Amino acid sequence: ASFGGPATAQQGTRALVSYPGANYPAGIGPWVTLPSINTTEYSNIRLEFQRWLGVRSGDSGRMRYSVNGSFFLTEIALHSNLIDTGWSAQTYNLQSNAAGIESVVINIEMNSDSTDHSFGWNIDDLKLTGIANFGIPPRVTSAAPAAALQGQMYSQTIATVDADTAGSALVFTATGLPAGIALTPNGTGGATLSGTSMTAGASTFLLSVSDGTYTTRKSYSLVTIAQTAPNTPTGLSASAVSATALSLSWSDVANDETGYVVERSTSSGSGFTNIASLPAGASSYSDTLLPLGTTYFYRVMAVKGLLTSSYSNVTSVTTWSLLQKWRADNSLPVAGTGTGANLGDPDSDGVENLLEYAFGANPNSSTGDLAYISGGAVTAAGKPMTRNLAAGFGVDYRAIFSRRKDRVAAGLTYTVQFSAGLDVWVNSTATPTVLTGAGGENPAEVEAVSVPYPLLIPVAGDFKKPTFFRVVVTLDP
Repeated sequence: ASFGGPATAQQGTRALVSYPGANYPAGIGPWVTLPSINTTEYSNIRLEFQRWLGVRSGDSGRMRYSVNGSFFLTEIALHSNLIDTGWSAQTYNLQSNAAGIESVVINIEMNSDSTDHSFGWNIDDLKLTGIANFGIPPRVTSAAPAAALQGQMYSQTIATVDADTAGSALVFTATGLPAGIALTPNGTGGATLSGTSMTAGASTFLLSVSDGTYTTRKSYSLVTIAQTAPNTPTGLSASAVSATALSLSWSDVANDETGYVVERSTSSGSGFTNIASLPAGASSYSDTLLPLGTTYFYRVMAVKGLLTSSYSNVTSVTTWSLLQKWRADNSLPVAGTGTGANLGDPDSDGVENLLEYAFGANPNSSTGDLAYISGGAVTAAGKPMTRNLAAGFGVDYRAIFSRRKDRVAAGLTYTVQFSAGLDVWVNSTATPTVLTGAGGENPAEVEAVSVPYPLLIPVAGDFKKPTFFRVVVTLDP
């Protein structure tokens, strides 16, 4: 095909020409990007130019534009199999996203296949026009936002100016933000980008600010820098340190964590809940105000923003029992060793620790007999005793002893036994009668009870009158 393009510019002496005085060759894709144009104070943007275009079937001539540095995705015109025979005026109304923009860039390109070719683009008198805004549009003054760190809290202030509109009236929107990041207006003419991005990489978003009349748009790129999860804490252990407190400790092997999370459960494999969030560098925690005799399971993990390590090993520990608390209250070894053993007798009064505990007595002071006010309160916990509780001249002998009110929780069982000669002992079948317990006892955790002496007890095929009693105390394992 012969050359059929213009010999001169449409006006003046210069024009934008693909291949002056010749046809374009096969297999080419030349393009040109025009200088950036600011449309901040304009609306109804139009592209106007004079065209003399020649493209054969299978070839193409294309015009596109970008806003604020984005890719050239918005099509203006796409031609194929078009041969102009002269200059013709062209007008294209650009989309609304080209208005109120700091940078609009036009891109002109062409592509050819391997067959017939023509003379390509010839463009003259090209201009971008618009209607001037009667007022002052908002303007974004912030520089490009700083990078975010994956999994960590991010915050960036967006600043604007608008000389004829109150800051509280500006409306902010953003499209294309990375997941986890949101734009929140501050009500004074600015906004804040904040949140936590969990996906590393760059995201291009379009920020729009409107004052009700004009809208200004600006494109930004927000980069989220990849982060690694912190190292897993090791060597978690726990111990009981008081009646209601447990102490945890672990090795802080992370060097970039923002904190630690402690979780607790009453089951080893499920039901864990967060009970504490600790600062970076923490390696211990005290769990307090816990009930007695309860087993807890613990695990710990390091956190870095929203990134977390794996869980540490699970460790378990049981809070003190009532007996262990009693030992501690009486300055005995809590573990039940040495002077704190159940069969120990630190005050050498012949009453072993388990009995002192069961009767509410003091293991460090010689134990006397139980003392109480009939119908009133225990005035002194002590050894069991026998009393005739009959009125007047009657006979009602009773075995009387003090027992703990929390005996069920403490795992204590009291068994009263009677004997005629200290050789054969028979368990009582009577239910103990509480003599006191309405309050005011000394100590407060005990109550006085009585069991009636039976008239006779079986002894070696005979029946005898009992003259002795004892209280057998057992402790659940």
